Amino acid sequence: MLSTPLIVDRRWATSTVVRPLMSRSNASCSTHSDSASRALVASSKRSIVGSLRTALAIAILCFWPPESWTPLSPTGVLYPSGNPLTKPCTLAARAASMTSDSVAPSFP
Repeated sequence: MLSTPLIVDRRWATSTVVRPLMSRSNASCSTHSDSASRALVASSKRSIVGSLRTALAIAILCFWPPESWTPLSPTGVLYPSGNPLTKPCTLAARAASMTSDSVAPSFP
């Protein structure tokens, strides 16, 4: 995985390289400066060697939380269409009629 953000006036550049998992002896993080890089673009070169999981976690954290979030599942609510007694409007109407019958007597 290689990603490079926008370079503005050649003053800064950032790149991320994800490499396969290395042996434990090489898995420690290390940084070093590259004088040629610093002289050309007024920055330093930074190298991080680590596991693939760590590199991916860092890359994910850079883009989280997203500016706009869209849910992965549908946002609508589906109701069963078979039995009318399972529909919410039917249940509410039935409960209302039972309540009104018990509170006020019906007239012939």
